[in-house]
Amino acid sequence: MASISSLPQEPATAEYPAYDKRPALIAAVTAMMVLATVSVVLRFWLKQHRKVGLELDDWLIGASMLPMCGLIGCAYIAVILGGVGKDFATNMIKDEQRPRRTLQVSVHVH
Repeated sequence: MASISSLPQEPATAEYPAYDKRPALIAAVTAMMVLATVSVVLRFWLKQHRKVGLELDDWLIGASMLPMCGLIGCAYIAVILGGVGKDFATNMIKDEQRPRRTLQVSVHVH
């Protein structure tokens, strides 16, 4: 297994530091969060509007929103603070402890 010291000290090409998929990852996570929230809210609203009682499956779907928010938070932390979406070697050159700290924070948040 390669150690941190065996990573290249400079990126292989000038493209690596410019590699940044973070905006796309944030957009995808945000879009999925909005879509899921709107779906659950519409489900509850339609059940109320049609005067159909809320059943166990509805409450379980509503309750599942809380863990989903935790996962979304972990995704944001990983992308914003952890360097997910950027080149790994470039991240390690800038800060060798970044992946470890991100994992620790994500575990505590989730």
